[in-house]
Amino acid sequence: MALSKEKISRVKDLLRLDEPEGKIKDKLRIVTSDDINEIRIEMSPATPETKARMKNKKDPLLYLSAKGFIGDNELLAADHIRAAYQIITAGITPKTNRYEPRVDYIGGKPSEGETLWAVRIQEQYNDWHKECTARQIMTGPILHVLTEAVTLTECDRFYGKKEKFTRAFMVSGLKLYVEMFRPRGRNK
Repeated sequence: MALSKEKISRVKDLLRLDEPEGKIKDKLRIVTSDDINEIRIEMSPATPETKARMKNKKDPLLYLSAKGFIGDNELLAADHIRAAYQIITAGITPKTNRYEPRVDYIGGKPSEGETLWAVRIQEQYNDWHKECTARQIMTGPILHVLTEAVTLTECDRFYGKKEKFTRAFMVSGLKLYVEMFRPRGRNK
């Protein structure tokens, strides 16, 4: 990692605020996914043995993207699904107040307040979930990969299914979300 101490510090600050990887890369242009992953592992309170295993584990979404199964819009769809799931399952726990509005990737201008964005993203998630059910796309493996630190193979084993079971549902579920909502990405 050839980042300056200032850049590393900025990435750590953004990770503490739970900023998605795509937003961090947009804000700090020279930061790569590998840099962010290394810093995330460094910040982890895990034991040295666990940190060594974490370094060898690849992000399943980045793997699917690198192999050409999904594109930028599907990565953004995964971010939307993950955010909706976290909002829905947050319950009544204290949260840090953030007073700035949610900023879209296009133009960098505020588009909606966070509350409106949260409502919209939950409604989209609910509609997506219903359509997945109608098309017999299992959402369990998709949510498992998006909300837990597991690989596609680990998820296959968790569900007791053959290899590439999770990949098929991840790809079809993310493509369905893009088809339904056309989430805006950095390049579109």
